[in-house]
Amino acid sequence: MFEKGNQRFLTPGIKEGVPLEVQLLLWQLIDASDGQMDYLQIFELHKDNHANKLIIIHRQEEPEQQRKVSFQLGKYAKELQALPRKIWVIDDGDHQTMLLPEEY
Repeated sequence: MFEKGNQRFLTPGIKEGVPLEVQLLLWQLIDASDGQMDYLQIFELHKDNHANKLIIIHRQEEPEQQRKVSFQLGKYAKELQALPRKIWVIDDGDHQTMLLPEEY
């Protein structure tokens, strides 16, 4: 799963509701993952307004794995006000699709 040469797609909800910088960050987290990856990667996004950080919990169910990373928001803080709380990335073997759970 998640071979680096596969095509990647975005649903309308991602294109319209998630800044490009965040999309690229999530793809980077997938590319940087080591070990066995499930077909479904789950990202939970939270803003820490006090520290001006974006906190991302990246997890999968099989095999169960979870990691937490945080990034300074910097100049993108205002753009991320209405960021979705959860984003999925699904690999069907031919291509990878980033989507909101409600678009499934």
